[in-house]
Amino acid sequence: MRLLFDQNLSPSLTHILRDLFPGSVHLREVGLQEADDSIVWNYAKAHGFVIVSKDSDFQQRSLLYGAPPKFVCGCDWGTAR
Repeated sequence: MRLLFDQNLSPSLTHILRDLFPGSVHLREVGLQEADDSIVWNYAKAHGFVIVSKDSDFQQRSLLYGAPPKFVCGCDWGTAR
């Protein structure tokens, strides 16, 4: 599984989780740091990513449009062990 980290998460997560989720990227790494949610959604869908975000916007989008891409929300990475 490859993760696509949203702008609201630290870019360092790609390095921290590299061994567990190879091929994961942050939006900054693919030039989408200013992209709106529909562009991020379509990018994730086209490239087989799971979106990781703290925003509920993607959750709403997944309810409206269904998956893929998959979506993970509300992660508190600061307390993850």
